[in-house]
Amino acid sequence: MGKRINMKSAFVELPKKFYNTLTFGELKIGDKFIILSIPGGFRNEYYVFKKIAAKKNPNLPEISDNAFRLKDGSLRGFFDCTPVIRLDD
Repeated sequence: MGKRINMKSAFVELPKKFYNTLTFGELKIGDKFIILSIPGGFRNEYYVFKKIAAKKNPNLPEISDNAFRLKDGSLRGFFDCTPVIRLDD
């Protein structure tokens, strides 16, 4: 079995050229991303989202769904100021 590594430490030590830190508002529709504020493993399938055109949420009219989780397609709403990292395909 391979050596275990601390993904957070490994990520933080990477040169900036390996990632592009943005806010959710800077993403284009269709961009895949992870949220920096979520604890846990980076690029875990539960934390990878794709930005979509905003849709009103009938259960919470003050919040628009503007992304979906790739794992299961569940819709989520993120603020434009949410820190994210855009992922390449």
